[in-house]
Amino acid sequence: IDELLEKMQQKYKQQAINLQLEMYLNANTGGQYWLFDLDRIEQVLTNLIDNATRYTEPGDVITINYGETDTEDILYINDSGTGIAPEHLNQVFDRFYKVDTSRKRGKQGTGLGLFICKMIIEEHGGNISVKSELGVGTTFIIKLPKA
Repeated sequence: IDELLEKMQQKYKQQAINLQLEMYLNANTGGQYWLFDLDRIEQVLTNLIDNATRYTEPGDVITINYGETDTEDILYINDSGTGIAPEHLNQVFDRFYKVDTSRKRGKQGTGLGLFICKMIIEEHGGNISVKSELGVGTTFIIKLPKA
């Protein structure tokens, strides 16, 4: 997982500079081995980081942190952006659902990205959830079974 997170840090390095964001995407897991499809989990992280960049402003921070339980490895993808209103939280993973775009920079999405993320994580035997507060930011939590 460390190699993938380092790849994500390098992938978004220039975009962070261009958008004047702080990005810390390479949480050190101590070289732990995770069991996952590299391309599919990279797709999930790319979608979550792309979304985070759309809902942040210059000076905001996007981070990936690591945690674990006895049975799960956990990634926390956090941004200090605009946040998601409580009435949207239960629907963000629904197919074609779009959150209020008035606070968004950049291109309009299809409403499929988070739905696809959920499907990929569930195919890995894991789950994805979200916590958010308006004006404070959003955290997506990915839990995958330990190898």
